[in-house]
Amino acid sequence: MDLRTAQIFAIVATELSFTKAAAQLKMPKQTVSRRIAELEKELKCRLLERSTRAITLSPEGKLFYAYAKQIVALSLDAKTAISQFKQEPEGSLSILCAAEFCDLQLRHVFLQYMRSNPKVKLQVSLVQDLTDQRIDDFDLVITSSSSEELSSYAHYSSEKIVSIGYSLVASPKFLEKQTLRKLSDLETLPFIAYQPSAEKKLLFQDSEFRVMSIIPNPVLETDSFWLAWQACIDGLGIACFPTYFIGSNIQNGQLVLLFPDHSMPAGSLQLLYPRQGIHAPALRKLSELLRIEIGTFATEYFKPEEGNRFFSDHPILKAPDLFRPV
Repeated sequence: MDLRTAQIFAIVATELSFTKAAAQLKMPKQTVSRRIAELEKELKCRLLERSTRAITLSPEGKLFYAYAKQIVALSLDAKTAISQFKQEPEGSLSILCAAEFCDLQLRHVFLQYMRSNPKVKLQVSLVQDLTDQRIDDFDLVITSSSSEELSSYAHYSSEKIVSIGYSLVASPKFLEKQTLRKLSDLETLPFIAYQPSAEKKLLFQDSEFRVMSIIPNPVLETDSFWLAWQACIDGLGIACFPTYFIGSNIQNGQLVLLFPDHSMPAGSLQLLYPRQGIHAPALRKLSELLRIEIGTFATEYFKPEEGNRFFSDHPILKAPDLFRPV
């Protein structure tokens, strides 16, 4: 059986008429009838019940009809995808992006895309939080929102790009002045809250899988990474950052990892497609570039072993003992 035969049967089964099917297929009625008879012979069953008044589907015909429609639909989808794949991207893309990702990592990706696709115009809007954000008007949303925050957008197409681990850190200058012996000390020591959550608490899991909730003492609350980072570097408090933002600072000793034997909840970087399918040439090209560039960056810099372990649906990853509480 070939694709054309499945298409012929699907049309005959839809119209329940050889005459109407032949007209739609622009084929002689006898040819349509012969192709159906050959199909029935190949499948060794009767697909159509014929009478002088009407054509009906046999039980086997109803079953095969369901599959034939899928075969035809998949064929059309494949042709459309290949056609779009060959097209040179053009038009415009409206993008909503988490501000810190654009400022710290994605700027060069957007610029590289523009150089490679000169017929595409980009409109990039930045946002700190997707909460209550209308995203229907965007072709692509790049966000680090948690699974719970993304649940309200579950009806959109989406894909996870990379897991995001978080690290609790302080500068050597801060640790020279302050004594940090146990997690509960975080509730009294100065804390720098970067992108503070509504719950204003930190979750930790120990080696025995016990989860502890800590409510820190914020001396600064801000959505600005650079402000929070500089405050932490200057020794003004303890902070919690995405590991890939500060991995190099831990490596060069500017920041010290705290409680590496404890895990913290993981997030993820997600791509959402609210308005059009991923197969649209301009959007497909940008998504492919983001996956490649972010994946490469993740491999080199998002190393969870450089920060606190994280707990999620992934195995717990081992962290080095960069800092041992006294």
